[in-house]
Amino acid sequence: MTNTPSSDFSDMLRDIVMPVAPNGTNQIHLADGTSTAANEVAITTALMSHAHKHKKDLHSLVVLGFENGSHG
Repeated sequence: MTNTPSSDFSDMLRDIVMPVAPNGTNQIHLADGTSTAANEVAITTALMSHAHKHKKDLHSLVVLGFENGSHG
């Protein structure tokens, strides 16, 4: 779906996806369906939200990663 969307893709999102989105949601982001991409999007979104809320430079924030950690 994200590689070659049809010409009515925005209509499909509005009519099918948005009605089941959480209340107050006015935008959505679609990842490629892998847990890695989903985690990357979630972490990036959290960092961007934190940076905006606390008026920090996004590039000054870091995420800790652990070797052999499970992200699933």
